[in-house]
Amino acid sequence: MGRFFLGGKALNIGGHPVEYNNGTLSFTVSGDTFPKSYYVSESPFTNTRFIFRSSESNTATIDYGDGSIITYTFKSNKLEFRPNIVSGDATRQAIHTYTDGNSGNRVIRISFGKIDKITKFQSNYCMLKASFPNEIGAVSNLATIDITLSEFTNFPPSFATLKKLTTINAINIGTAISQRIPDEFNNLKLNRFSASSSIDLGDGSTSNLMGFLASPERSHLQFLFIDGCKLIRLPTEIENCTNLYQLHIGGQNLYELVPPAVNLIPSLEVLGIGEYYSNNVEVKYWCSLSNLINLRVLDCQKAYNMETNLPPDLQNCVKLKNYQFGGVYKTNARINAFIT
Repeated sequence: MGRFFLGGKALNIGGHPVEYNNGTLSFTVSGDTFPKSYYVSESPFTNTRFIFRSSESNTATIDYGDGSIITYTFKSNKLEFRPNIVSGDATRQAIHTYTDGNSGNRVIRISFGKIDKITKFQSNYCMLKASFPNEIGAVSNLATIDITLSEFTNFPPSFATLKKLTTINAINIGTAISQRIPDEFNNLKLNRFSASSSIDLGDGSTSNLMGFLASPERSHLQFLFIDGCKLIRLPTEIENCTNLYQLHIGGQNLYELVPPAVNLIPSLEVLGIGEYYSNNVEVKYWCSLSNLINLRVLDCQKAYNMETNLPPDLQNCVKLKNYQFGGVYKTNARINAFIT
């Protein structure tokens, strides 16, 4: 952040400094390199990446917090760091290795030549800590945030100002923000929201799932992934997602394998059910599916002992041709004959 000065003195209002964003994002990171992968040699290591995409040519100057300040030029409108750069790869940046002996937390500051031209931020398997950058509101044209495995503790209020943001993929993120969907997400015109294994939706009074689904902006939502989120019931507010194309839910906490509210989404074409185990074949797995006339794919590959009693109104799903049960892919005569 920058400071305003008047007559050579820092400007203050009410005792607080008047600041402006000078195109900088601050991240708290951890490890002896940047980016530092959560993995050493497993396959996610090869997929570890830290990326910014820009709508036009751009630069980024990184203050690594160890005395090193390096300016990078975006390559093909992309700035990408990966720990496994192949020799001769001119499209990605090599990791920065710290030599000051500090492998704990530190703050790095990334200053962009044109911060308003950044359209995507992606961090996969990188050790990112503390708050998501408070300055994120300055990235006014940000459309996509894609995060896999981090330890962010919160999303700042400035998230609510990101009017161009349409995609949030936040998979397996920090424990502190996992108790609820951030209020700042409610009025975003999201096309895609994934919080798989990230948010505890078990307590309907605190999870903010109802508030999120009740927003008028949910008419823009086409993809919703909330599997592995300890969901017990799917709120009827899901009916506000009038253009929802793909829904993934599930977990061992669900009272019904397919919650009744699913039938409120006639636009649905792909339904995925996460892990669900039961040895009791009398459990009521199915809600009515009478309104799902556009359903094409039913993915229950991690749900067991639920395919023995197909509901009669599944016959209304005349477009359903692909389904999976218990991890075994099937598109067989049984269900085809049942539906037709």
